[in-house]
Amino acid sequence: SATVEFVAEEAWRETVTAAEAHARAGGDSSAAAEASWERATAVYGSPLADATTLLARLDVAELLGTSRQLSAGGDADLADLVAPFVDASASASDDSGDLSPRHLWPLVARVHLRGPFAVTAGGVLLRDVPGLADESASRSGVLERVLEAADSLLLVSSINRAANDKGAKSLLPLPLRRELLDSGYLGDLAFIASKADLLTPSEVSENLGLSAGTSAAACAAARNAFTAHTLTHWFHEGCPPHLLPASRSPLFSGWRERGCLGHEGLRFELPVFPVSSRDALVL
Repeated sequence: SATVEFVAEEAWRETVTAAEAHARAGGDSSAAAEASWERATAVYGSPLADATTLLARLDVAELLGTSRQLSAGGDADLADLVAPFVDASASASDDSGDLSPRHLWPLVARVHLRGPFAVTAGGVLLRDVPGLADESASRSGVLERVLEAADSLLLVSSINRAANDKGAKSLLPLPLRRELLDSGYLGDLAFIASKADLLTPSEVSENLGLSAGTSAAACAAARNAFTAHTLTHWFHEGCPPHLLPASRSPLFSGWRERGCLGHEGLRFELPVFPVSSRDALVL
């Protein structure tokens, strides 16, 4: 089952008011105001009417501050029911033709999922929050609040993005890395590299310098190892030497050749778990 909690009326009023101000300024306003405009247009459409008119729309107003219970017989059915409330690509319009929000996700504060899920059988509470580089000020605020109370942090991204320098740097921003190192929570961070089963062997072989004819399984294993070491390197890039952890595992033999050794003697391996596309959906 699932419980969908909608944002409070006052919070949505602030969003719509900021969106109206952004529109009147011709788009020349703060990033937070732009994020509010994006959320409002996702709900009401564009161009936006004035804030008073928008806030008077009953189809939206009746949702604010309320919650909705959803039930299904299986995981797949529950996912279909929840999708309109969390998926930015899902339309909220019904089949009746009545006026309704174009999209519901900007109106949702959080969604609680409950069920006999194997991944939470031991009492683990998982919270899926917006990405670290989310441009929305409101979603970034959600992330910060959750991080303050979290016991562990799992970063999830496609292995194709994580395995290149630019992607790794964007996934591990320096402020986050320094905070984890400085506060002693380094061991509470792990990285989930999804879609590890999707690859083109010839492309991986060329990129990693593997011999021609290397099997798909060997290419996948090589990419998994390279991804782990790339993320470990970027995790320490730019961090003061005195914050670096003690030795924990042998140096990757190819680091020096690839210029990936950020600090001499660095041996800590960031926990990286490559998972298949199906496993990522289960998580």
